[in-house]
Amino acid sequence: MVREDTYQGWEGLTPTQTSAKVKVMSFKFVYFLLCMITYALFLESCTNTKNDDFSVLISKAIEVEDKGQYKKAIEFIDDAIAIDSTQSFPFVMRGKIEGLLGNDLSAIEDFTLVSCQLKIVG
Repeated sequence: MVREDTYQGWEGLTPTQTSAKVKVMSFKFVYFLLCMITYALFLESCTNTKNDDFSVLISKAIEVEDKGQYKKAIEFIDDAIAIDSTQSFPFVMRGKIEGLLGNDLSAIEDFTLVSCQLKIVG
């Protein structure tokens, strides 16, 4: 049995509008999942760091990324990768930022590196 208020806000929408609304909701859900996965990877990488410099650089990268300073964030991430290239989180974060900057090939490269790391480890 379906509650009557389940479709509140959907009445009167054309099929195209309904499809668009579903796509927006799906995108928001996927974005939320990506954020949660990224955060989980960050937490995991912090527990296994080789030294505190790595964690400090990642924290700085997150801080400047939140301010929209994507190029500076990439610099911090690159420095963190130079310290420990076995952690997946910096590659995921850098890939996300490269995607936001429209550098799709760089983003794909970073995500591919993570995929290869996971295959080697897993």
